[in-house]
Amino acid sequence: NGPRTTSTKVSVDQPERVARIAAKKIERDKVVGPRTAPRLTIVEALELLRAHKERKGVSASTMEITRDKGRQLIAHFGVGFDVAAVTLADCEGYMDARRPDVTDHTIAKELATLRAALVQARRHGRYIGEPRDLWPSELVDFYTPRDRWLTVNEYRRLRMAAYPPRREHLAAYVYLGVRYSELYRIRSEHLDLAGRRVFVDGTKTKASKRWVPIARELVPVLERRADRGQLFEPWLRQNMRQSLHRWATKAQIAPLSANDLRRTFASWLCSAGVPELTAARLMGHTSSTMVRRVYAQLGDEVLLEAIDRLPLVTVDGATDMPRDSVETGD
Repeated sequence: NGPRTTSTKVSVDQPERVARIAAKKIERDKVVGPRTAPRLTIVEALELLRAHKERKGVSASTMEITRDKGRQLIAHFGVGFDVAAVTLADCEGYMDARRPDVTDHTIAKELATLRAALVQARRHGRYIGEPRDLWPSELVDFYTPRDRWLTVNEYRRLRMAAYPPRREHLAAYVYLGVRYSELYRIRSEHLDLAGRRVFVDGTKTKASKRWVPIARELVPVLERRADRGQLFEPWLRQNMRQSLHRWATKAQIAPLSANDLRRTFASWLCSAGVPELTAARLMGHTSSTMVRRVYAQLGDEVLLEAIDRLPLVTVDGATDMPRDSVETGD
């Protein structure tokens, strides 16, 4: 009556993590029993999440990110995977399988998508577990929010290293504080040059649709583009990511992302003494009813004064870009 052993059926030449995943599956099957016919496939659960996000009116870019995470989950678990019987061992196996290729930050975002899908499945009566119990302990305390932003000198160096037709895109991100996709929805009719403001047609939150005063640094840029219809031609995410990395290397500064440009806008404002609530309104943020009430009390003169605290980088708003420059690529 000694201890019983069960083969994982993993050959000795396979990586250790493969054997661990197989062992966890054996352990799970002994506790909950082998799976039978699927009751809720992962595809169905992700569809419930997609429908929920569409009803909330989330932005197209957020929907695409959710789809990307969902594709990774489906690639690992398979289209017929029964998420109604998913266990912690399954999520730990996912983490072990993904770790050689991506960071824990990415894994957490992907598993968070699975957890969000299960929350929606539970609301529809198709999942009876607790999604929080599926979170691997190794991912509990790993996340540190990014705090990357550019100093004025770093921005100046990045700008000089950048491909000239893209310098005005950089200026728009840094001096408007817009999200990636918001920049490409700004059109000529959104400009109020006389009032020195521009309408940002954001969609992510209720506060995303907003008027932002135009920084002095940005005035000549928008004046040159005022008759273009769509003020800024789209810059593909992948191309932007690669370009920013290349330019940062050339400028000898730390790597940065598109969102770090938006963070620079907030950091410069706060460093200049602008109240956080004022900066939040300019960025289209909202966190509570009380904060929104405070935002509503901030007049246009206060916001314009805040924008005027942003630094000038080019002398008197001069630019390296000729008026008739045509953007072609990177």
